[in-house]
Amino acid sequence: DGYAENCERALPLLIRKGIPCTYFVTLDNVLRGEPFAHDVRVGKRFPPNTLDQLRELAAAGIEIGAHTRSHPDLGKVDDPARLHDEIVTARDELQDALDRPVRYFALPFGMPENLSRAAFRIARDAGFLGICSEPEALVTEFVGRGSLVDHLTEHGPLTEPLLGNVLRGIAAGMSHMHSYGVIHRDLACRTVLLAIDFTPKV
Repeated sequence: DGYAENCERALPLLIRKGIPCTYFVTLDNVLRGEPFAHDVRVGKRFPPNTLDQLRELAAAGIEIGAHTRSHPDLGKVDDPARLHDEIVTARDELQDALDRPVRYFALPFGMPENLSRAAFRIARDAGFLGICSEPEALVTEFVGRGSLVDHLTEHGPLTEPLLGNVLRGIAAGMSHMHSYGVIHRDLACRTVLLAIDFTPKV
């Protein structure tokens, strides 16, 4: 959401340890300095981040993500114009305020009942690289060929030089994860996705 208190311990720790993260913020609360409505309803008034704090975080390597304009339950928003404003226009305004791209979007509340096919479609069409929700869901760029195992089942073995390119891409992806201390733990043909140009995604 963008709570100012995250700048006291959590985010500085991530920065010191060099741990990458995306920090999602609600635009209007940041711009107006107002507490979040869902907190106010239960008698809490936690201050949001300021733009200066977000700029400092971004300069330190924290990826700033979009979390709508006003933190609505998008599962209950049917108006396409409002969805566009909450997702796309708010993202554009946040980018302008930070003077850097905002590449990821998180749906407020994020539970199944709060999700919206229209919201996912608008975010995808707006060029977001990834869309996040709970519990434990991350919707990334569209990969047109599906999983590697599906492709092998339907079309048979990959031929050279395509096989070499795919293997090198998988190795590069694993190396990138390992550079951050991340272990995949489930690398298999069914968990490797192929883009239209056969670029593998692990």
